[in-house]
Amino acid sequence: MKVLASGADVQALGPNTISIRDPTAMSIINSAGTTTTKGSFYDFALPKILINTERDETKHAQRRKTWESAFSMKDLRSYEPIMNLHANKLSSTIEASAGESMNISEYAASHEVLSTYSQRTEHSINSRSA
Repeated sequence: MKVLASGADVQALGPNTISIRDPTAMSIINSAGTTTTKGSFYDFALPKILINTERDETKHAQRRKTWESAFSMKDLRSYEPIMNLHANKLSSTIEASAGESMNISEYAASHEVLSTYSQRTEHSINSRSA
């Protein structure tokens, strides 16, 4: 992709490609009901396809629906055992460090909980589509 040389907020890079430098455009481009599509940039994680990089609208809608249900009150209450497991793991790791410095980001509980949930969710989606 060519770097913007002009001061323009929108510049044509090719017959079907534009570059937008205006940050206020993000809400318009990414809002519900938009007619814009995700470009090839979103393939950066291939072969893994993340929910926010899924370019197929039908597949994205299916995955988004599953994730939305994950934040219902019923499901949020069910995360308590998982949170306790990861909190205990973090506590044990801190105690075992014996005062030595450690990279706490490796033990971010919210990431662990979401990872645990996403593995269950993806397994559920894959089981239904098989």
